[in-house]
Amino acid sequence: MHGSVMLTATVVILVSVAVFAYLYAPPFVSAFHSNWQQKSAPTTATLRADESSIKEAMIEYVQSMLLDGPKGRHELFTDKFLDASEADESIIPKVNSVQIDQPVIAFSSPETARVRFSQIVRMQNGVRRSQERFLFKRTGGGRWKIDQRASQPVMGSSPDHAFGKNVFLYVKSEDEKSRDRRKIEKLVALWKDARANADIDSVLNVYGTDIWERQGTSKEMWLERFTKPQNISVTNVNIVYPHQLQAEVTLNERIDGSHKQTHNDVRLVLELSDHGWLITDEQSQTLSEQIVQPMTILPKPASIAKAETVPKPASVHQTKNTAAVASKPRPTTKKVANGASAESKPGVVKVAAAERDEADIIKALVHGWATAWSKKNLEVYLGFYSRRFDPGSGVSFEQWRKHRAARIAKPRYIDVKVREIQVKQQSPENAKVSFIQFYRSDTYQDKALKTLTLARESGEWKIAGEYSSTL
Repeated sequence: MHGSVMLTATVVILVSVAVFAYLYAPPFVSAFHSNWQQKSAPTTATLRADESSIKEAMIEYVQSMLLDGPKGRHELFTDKFLDASEADESIIPKVNSVQIDQPVIAFSSPETARVRFSQIVRMQNGVRRSQERFLFKRTGGGRWKIDQRASQPVMGSSPDHAFGKNVFLYVKSEDEKSRDRRKIEKLVALWKDARANADIDSVLNVYGTDIWERQGTSKEMWLERFTKPQNISVTNVNIVYPHQLQAEVTLNERIDGSHKQTHNDVRLVLELSDHGWLITDEQSQTLSEQIVQPMTILPKPASIAKAETVPKPASVHQTKNTAAVASKPRPTTKKVANGASAESKPGVVKVAAAERDEADIIKALVHGWATAWSKKNLEVYLGFYSRRFDPGSGVSFEQWRKHRAARIAKPRYIDVKVREIQVKQQSPENAKVSFIQFYRSDTYQDKALKTLTLARESGEWKIAGEYSSTL
């Protein structure tokens, strides 16, 4: 009897435990698991901050390749990495330019992250393409440093300027920028000579392939302006880089026709393509026109002609020649920027000794930004923005980037014009620019007052903030 009671009590206890476990254990276990996760797993905000820090370290790594050489690498690599290297100088070679695609970052733990990306390094003796794998470790003070690095060369014959669709960073050395400037000066000279000689093939070689479409005309109609030779001279050439892959050229142009002399203010937008620098947009504003009357030579009466055959004293002869020269009509010489004369020998391109001031550089940036937006060139458009750009409303830069890519890709065409640009430089490193923006697409159009706040990064102005109000 006693054994039966004990068995019954045991069964009751087991059933009670089972019922309790069924009713209460799942929420308890779930809450415990969730609490453990919160304590051990980093938050989304922490991951974003760490990703941003790693990307900043990658930017420093690229800049050290171009500028610092061996100096400063102790700030980029862990002691373990440096100890495993035979010499600091062998870690990174001196290069002309570096391009890396968007990195893929995977965190192994809160203190380690694996990063992989494609890299193109251009050196004086060639181009090296590779797939890079880095192991980053968090060191004292929370700084992320490179602890391990593996590089796999990629063989291929893609062009030097075959840029990817997902470029994270493209930086040039000062020497490379100087070479680019010389190439652009040569392109401007070719542009002038091709138009002067009505050389259609050379014209097509200096322009982008779709420039006539952006100007709203056909290729045949666009080429009609180049069918006749012209006497063209170019002066006051200024080159500004709103972006590493884009340049803006402004110049004064004089065209001498048989009956008219025209002075134009010309703006060219150039982009770096697979074939080098090409003109992708062109704007011209006529500054002045002057009608040149041809000289009419009347037949002289026989008596006067006979009288002129009589020798005259040298002083009289010289006086007549002087008067004849003075009587010839001359076109008025127009003074242009920097005090230089618009009169110049054909074929001579002069580059202004002094760079345009900061206001002009910022205005060029705004024009380049609007042009890239109009062309739906995401790579160039997004390149105008700082990595520290704050979209607001708690949105991360990457989320904003994806949103902008979708918004820009949706319309069939986009046309953005900017007017009344006002620049206010607040400090050597910060500026503000305001302007009237005219936006038009196949689905929407508006007019707005746009303000951009700018910050200088590595010597270049980048958009750090953007504000708009509809007019």
